[in-house]
Amino acid sequence: MVCRKTTQRRAEEDARLELEIIAAHKRTRETCGSKRLREDLPAHGVDAGLYRIRKLRKKLGIHCKQKKKLKATTDSSHKLPVADNLLEQKFETTEPNRVWVSDITYIPTDEGRLYLAGHKDICTGELVGHAMSERMTRKPVLRA
Repeated sequence: MVCRKTTQRRAEEDARLELEIIAAHKRTRETCGSKRLREDLPAHGVDAGLYRIRKLRKKLGIHCKQKKKLKATTDSSHKLPVADNLLEQKFETTEPNRVWVSDITYIPTDEGRLYLAGHKDICTGELVGHAMSERMTRKPVLRA
């Protein structure tokens, strides 16, 4: 038979531990799982077992943020022709509309990636043209 005082004391300890877990979760920028929280808590005067921390995190609905692996979007070892470097790293000009630079990048959205192509005049620093597309093809570059 479990003593009522023991059960009540355990509930009070769990309530205090829940607050400590929430504080540790915020302190670690929500990136630590139960094992790393177990290592962090003693530095703040809290001693609890791994499975107790897991149980309380589950009860509180706390999950650590997962880092997504970076997906490479550029293939530099291709057999396609490469344009000559006409500027030779000299990005200076005194007249507008003489030198433009272009680039294409992606913007992550909830529905997938959105690709943005743009052209910029080096002299004025103004964006000359831009276009967006759901796929990274030459069409948005030509439209821009």
